[in-house]
Amino acid sequence: MNPTEIGVISWEQQPPGFESYLQRAKKEVEKLKEQGVDLILLPGNTGGEKNLPPEDWFSAHGELARNFNVFLVPGPVKNPSGKSISVIYDNSGKEIGKQVEVGSKNGGDINIFPTELGNLALSLGKDVYTPEYGRVLAGMGADILLAPLTDRKKLGGWRWELSGLWREVQQNQFWGVEAGCEARPGAVFAPCEATKDRTGILKKGWGSIRASLEERKREEAREIFPVGSQLSHPTIENFLEKLSGGGQ
Repeated sequence: MNPTEIGVISWEQQPPGFESYLQRAKKEVEKLKEQGVDLILLPGNTGGEKNLPPEDWFSAHGELARNFNVFLVPGPVKNPSGKSISVIYDNSGKEIGKQVEVGSKNGGDINIFPTELGNLALSLGKDVYTPEYGRVLAGMGADILLAPLTDRKKLGGWRWELSGLWREVQQNQFWGVEAGCEARPGAVFAPCEATKDRTGILKKGWGSIRASLEERKREEAREIFPVGSQLSHPTIENFLEKLSGGGQ
């Protein structure tokens, strides 16, 4: 199986408006596509989505995916209830998945989106800091968890790393892809056993970064530390009940 090539875009300074955001996004997406990237994750909290109807925000990214023939996930916007929402576009610009921040109450359903790149999932808002969420996704068969996070300053920057996506990757052994903005750079995470230096970090940095997800290495890590054997349907059902507000 060929590696899945992942691109992540992260900016230290927000573009001042939608047009400047879109111009910059096009430039970075084109550069990553030229490097052979299959899927690109853009940052949340860019400033580009402010005062823009969500349908316009998402349609612009669907067009971007189609024009550059790449799977693409834009940063999230807020729905009327104040929760984050984002989508996944395939390389024809078709929406193949939509996820709403689940939270502890009145959230959306938890979804897995099968694609030629593997089973994709989205983690929005503070869901990535909820251990039950990652465990449910692992039980559902997630291969790549995509987190275009927002409100990074409120979450404490890199000091939260070990309680965020990195932790979820180590506990559940999927790949983790996180786009950054302002307070924290983007990163691509893998099970520690799948990285040469055993840090669990494949790539980290500002601007546009690229990493190869080699499924063979993840399978080897799962053989060393077989997390999947600890998952069961009753366990997943209990976590789902808690996430929906029905458990303690």
